Amino acid sequence: SRKQKKDYPLWSCFLLMFFFKIAIVFLLLQISNCLSTMAYSKVIRRGENPIYEMIEVASDSTKDDAVIVLLPGNPGVAEYYYEIALTISQLTMMNVIVLGWLGFASETNNFWGEPAAAVTLENQIQHAKRVVAETFQAKRIALVGHSIGALVAFDILCSQPMRIGAVAAIMPFVADNFDSDIYTKKRSLATFPGATLLAILLSLFLRLFPIPLRRAIMHKCGQPTDHMSSRARDLTVDTMTRLANLRSMLHMGISEFKSPRIQNGPDTRWHRYAQKVGFIYASGEDAWVRSNHPTDMKSIGVPTIFIDSNHDVCTRIDTSQLCATAVVDILRSRGFLSSVRV
Repeated sequence: SRKQKKDYPLWSCFLLMFFFKIAIVFLLLQISNCLSTMAYSKVIRRGENPIYEMIEVASDSTKDDAVIVLLPGNPGVAEYYYEIALTISQLTMMNVIVLGWLGFASETNNFWGEPAAAVTLENQIQHAKRVVAETFQAKRIALVGHSIGALVAFDILCSQPMRIGAVAAIMPFVADNFDSDIYTKKRSLATFPGATLLAILLSLFLRLFPIPLRRAIMHKCGQPTDHMSSRARDLTVDTMTRLANLRSMLHMGISEFKSPRIQNGPDTRWHRYAQKVGFIYASGEDAWVRSNHPTDMKSIGVPTIFIDSNHDVCTRIDTSQLCATAVVDILRSRGFLSSVRV
């Protein structure tokens, strides 16, 4: 007898087609993401468990007896600082190294990012001290610290004063600033018990969309990227939507707010080396910097430069080069540039 053909319900056919279309769209979105992500592969070294990245901007000059090390803020993705590092290298004719923080990775084939243990501010300080001590033993060193990176730079200066020739601090986050409503709100959000869960949900949501749509969503949510360089813009909508990087940024941020270094106010140990330090501030309000900090620094003879920008000065299209010029002015005024071999 002839075998009868089995009829499937019409609704099951529609359901099958629906899931098939969803799978195709998801695949196309991921291909779009891969094509949209710019390949700025300049990572020269990557740690393991937890991972970290370093980027070197090499100069054609013969000033190989000195190096400038740039310490980022949070998030500590080294590639965010490539443009400003390149400009500093061109102005000084010196090699510039951007030292990324533990737990942050821009180069990865992992959809969610490289897995890493929770890292704290103290972990990052010890990490930076170790890398600077072990990697640049034969060189004179200038440190450029942005935001929380300025605090790390001061700690390295205090522990290795004979090797550190100068420190340029950009928008230094070295103490709580409860006078700022923006700072208070961000601190409360980061220390909220459900912040980790919110980061997971945010990553799950954003990773479903192609990069151009992510950028539009972030813009609508009050996080515009138009002012950023093309590199920083792509890093924000791709690298920083990876769960591992979001998690590292959150854990480090929480540890910053809870750190006695931040809660007890600016560390004054480095004042004995004030002749090696200079500061760069925003001319307007900066939620991460106490309003009286520039005045305090001027009172002890530390040079200060003001830039018409905000805390994200290093990644802005309009002020990155201006900031690099200010860094060079600080290094020159502290005698570092004249002390290296030409």
